[in-house]
Amino acid sequence: RGEPDPTVDDLKAISEEEVFDLYRAMYWDAVKGDSLPEPVAHLLFDMAVNAGPSRAIKLLQEALGVTADGIIGPQTMAAVEGADVDELVQEYSVRRLLYYATRPHMPTFGTGWFRRAVAGLVSAVHLVPTGPDLSPSLAAPTPHDIEDAKDRQEDVPVAVPIAIAVVGAAILGALVLALR
Repeated sequence: RGEPDPTVDDLKAISEEEVFDLYRAMYWDAVKGDSLPEPVAHLLFDMAVNAGPSRAIKLLQEALGVTADGIIGPQTMAAVEGADVDELVQEYSVRRLLYYATRPHMPTFGTGWFRRAVAGLVSAVHLVPTGPDLSPSLAAPTPHDIEDAKDRQEDVPVAVPIAIAVVGAAILGALVLALR
């Protein structure tokens, strides 16, 4: 390394290109963002910036059910390639929220961490090419579906958007952990 730590003035003088290069090298490349499906790469990059590349990768590996060693190798890549992207995005997001819930500084930073995780989930869902593949019980009905159900005199399905379900489960988990 050999270079002294940057001063506040050095950091204020850094160009956008230098910032981009640092983020690419320290976080994007560290989580192999170019090799992952875009929604998954998006979540990993954000978590890497927030908690470090190793933690971001371990959460991915836990979501995939492979050895959580913090290194994206052949086993992790094979599991990613075989995974349903929608399900992986959801599972990763839940594990991220549960990770935050176990941090000692949860009372101080938890609201911000949860907001960041939810924003990441919402952004990632928009990056999935086909959109979220929700089960009928979780998908919000369209206005057309509601009118059709009324015309057939059926009960209109209860809408539970996936983001609300994920956040609700994470908050419940956080409360359970906090009350232990």
